[in-house]
Amino acid sequence: MAKVAHNARWYSFHGLRFSIFYSPQVHALSEESIADTLSQRVKVTASQVILLFYVLYYNESIPPQTTTEFPAYSAALLESVPVKHILDHAELSPGFNDIYPDLLCCVANQFPELFDVNAALIAAGSRERADMESRLTLKKPRRAINMNVLKEHLHQPAEAARELRYVVTLPPSDLMDRMDAVVSTVLPSLLDERSSPTVQEAFIAVWDSMNSLAPRELWVSTVNCLCNEDTVFTLNSLMADPIILFKADTRIFRSPILFPIFLSLLGSLRTASKHKAWQRFSAVFAQKEQLFNARNLTTMMYAQDSTMLQFLLEICLPKDDEPTDPLESIRRQICSFIHGLFIDDQILLKLLHFQTYDKRLLPMMMKLVPSIYITSNFLGELLRQPQPEQQVFGILLAGYLFEKYPLENYAQLAEKSVLPRLSRLAFPKTRDGSVPAIQPTPYLLEALPATRLLAEAFPHLAPEILTILNEISSALPSTKDVDFWADPKSMISEQIRTRLDHLKPLVQFQADNMDRVNKSTM
Repeated sequence: MAKVAHNARWYSFHGLRFSIFYSPQVHALSEESIADTLSQRVKVTASQVILLFYVLYYNESIPPQTTTEFPAYSAALLESVPVKHILDHAELSPGFNDIYPDLLCCVANQFPELFDVNAALIAAGSRERADMESRLTLKKPRRAINMNVLKEHLHQPAEAARELRYVVTLPPSDLMDRMDAVVSTVLPSLLDERSSPTVQEAFIAVWDSMNSLAPRELWVSTVNCLCNEDTVFTLNSLMADPIILFKADTRIFRSPILFPIFLSLLGSLRTASKHKAWQRFSAVFAQKEQLFNARNLTTMMYAQDSTMLQFLLEICLPKDDEPTDPLESIRRQICSFIHGLFIDDQILLKLLHFQTYDKRLLPMMMKLVPSIYITSNFLGELLRQPQPEQQVFGILLAGYLFEKYPLENYAQLAEKSVLPRLSRLAFPKTRDGSVPAIQPTPYLLEALPATRLLAEAFPHLAPEILTILNEISSALPSTKDVDFWADPKSMISEQIRTRLDHLKPLVQFQADNMDRVNKSTM
């Protein structure tokens, strides 16, 4: 008894005291009895709050090595529970003040994906608007949602937007009950180019409200509507592979109003996926002598993240004959999302740039991702990589980075690392130590535009840059009277010569004016 009392944790609720404690005699409540109580959604009750706390505390208290003797409650049970809704109710009800901190801790430990700052701020704003509209319509009787109006939103946008604004004012239990119906009725056709922005914005408000009540159920419903595949995805399948999201209808990648839904889903499922992977590792692998260790899991997580980033950057590439305004908005949203990931984990920033990506996106990244300056920490290492693709990418990255941030330490990096690498790209070292000959390659052609950027960033380096350009120009073989179709190398040489003819006057201009402006000392 003394042992039980020592391990007990006491709580009070409306004057009653109860405790949760460890005991050698564990008799867990059955999942069936718990599910019957937690699945009721008409109104959050005290028994639901206490049962949710019990389930989460039980799962957290059972050590991984005892899972066979005392199995934790299944994920399937918790998937059907509106955890966020119950937690919000406990927060706003004074009677739960004593247990709320521990309940919040349990939810945060087991469902970190539910705590998205942006979603919380949006939900708070949506809740204020909904409360205001609820007060305005308080005297009007509640009615069923007119699904026919929502279905015909392409032809009746004003009526559909009005109906969606009414949906936001519904009580939480009604909103959760109609969640699947509203999403499946409205979302697929919202991607139609004829869809009204007013209706899209009204749907976003509804989606945000639902996301604050039953986010995990909403994610599953939304993904299944966006993917339009025969396969019905579950929460487990989405957490196992968040990259599934990129199978979504591609029209959402050019819908600035609806695209935040995609990014919200991606961020939440990424967090859930990481948590589930580490949770499984702790329960299955960490307690045993396994070949699969924490380093392997970390590598897998970085592989998943880098794949996700590559897909996002691919979305940023322009397509033929598409308007620029939607793309610019999508780019800003993606870059803001990527910036958040880079701030959270700088290793991911390094991994992405060592993998490289489409060079056409470098100006966008430099403009819209503030954390891109961190690349200067590993730029020298990137330039030393053996693959010419990485070297070219590093040279261009340096050009754009130094043009934006013409700092003195960057000038030293340009002089000691970037320019020598450009020269070596044109004149590779030979094994026998003989004088290297020019190698007119597509890689050199791609890297040359960085010289203009470097000269503009650091005019005092322009003479040295001009010397390198002149050396390359004079070493190029003559292409006079050459059949370019029969000799592709000569075609590359001619393209390099043409590019040099364009770049040299620009660099010369910076050299002539270097005494007037020296950006490295600004």
